[in-house]
Amino acid sequence: MGYKEKNKKVVMVVANAVTHDIRVLKEAVALHKNGYEVTILGIDKKGKTLHYEGVNIILVELQSFSQVIIKPWLKNFYLIFH
Repeated sequence: MGYKEKNKKVVMVVANAVTHDIRVLKEAVALHKNGYEVTILGIDKKGKTLHYEGVNIILVELQSFSQVIIKPWLKNFYLIFH
């Protein structure tokens, strides 16, 4: 019963650049500190990848945002989709 450690993944999807959204960052860091692998997907004028206190942040251009969410993120059966 229960999830194996490798399944403790969370993806958080926000409609902003997330770097100034302290509410989302605090939640992501708290999840990371409790053993989850956390990735935040957000929007930026230029696509880029960042890391913040153990959390992966992937910022994509607005026009490709829905494609990135659908492929491959939702196919990975995350434990939590927020």
